[in-house]
Amino acid sequence: MIDTIRDLFEHIYRDIVTLNPVYYLISIIIFAAFFLAGRKIFRFSRPLSAVNGLTAAYTYFVFAGTVLIRGAFTEFMPGTPEGAVAMKPLESLRLALGGNSYYWRMIGINTFLILPFGLLSPFIYQAFLKDSKRPLLMTFLLTALTSFLFTLTIELAQYITSTGVFELDDLIFNLLGAMLGFLIYLPFRKLGRTAV
Repeated sequence: MIDTIRDLFEHIYRDIVTLNPVYYLISIIIFAAFFLAGRKIFRFSRPLSAVNGLTAAYTYFVFAGTVLIRGAFTEFMPGTPEGAVAMKPLESLRLALGGNSYYWRMIGINTFLILPFGLLSPFIYQAFLKDSKRPLLMTFLLTALTSFLFTLTIELAQYITSTGVFELDDLIFNLLGAMLGFLIYLPFRKLGRTAV
């Protein structure tokens, strides 16, 4: 298991380091634009504006890595052609439990890929929902919905452009990662209230 975790982080590190610098530059521009929008349009504090910029830049970075430049963060299941559909729920978990380390790595990547989105986006949602009767519930529901829609967009784009496989397991583990991010957010949510 330790080897699988080390392999997962080596795989992610290798893909991030080998990305074209243009994608980093675009991420920086997106961060700056959303930081400024947070400050000027929404009147967010600097920390919340930084979270706004990070969330937008990370969203772009993940989409670019999984769809636009295909190869970073992702690889195809053995024997699965590009543009295919894999709709068996938790099939990758079954194969991983059967001893296939490739699937453990893919479960790890799919879980941790969207975790930062599930951690960062609730800070932004709570700023808009501060007058809601149930701000925590609404923040959770918005985080779950936007995480699901973000992942669904990636999967549909991979399918439509034949740059990947539409996998139900990707949706499941991405959403799990976002919810883990939300759990990490919970002890820090009061910081977001003071940062508005």
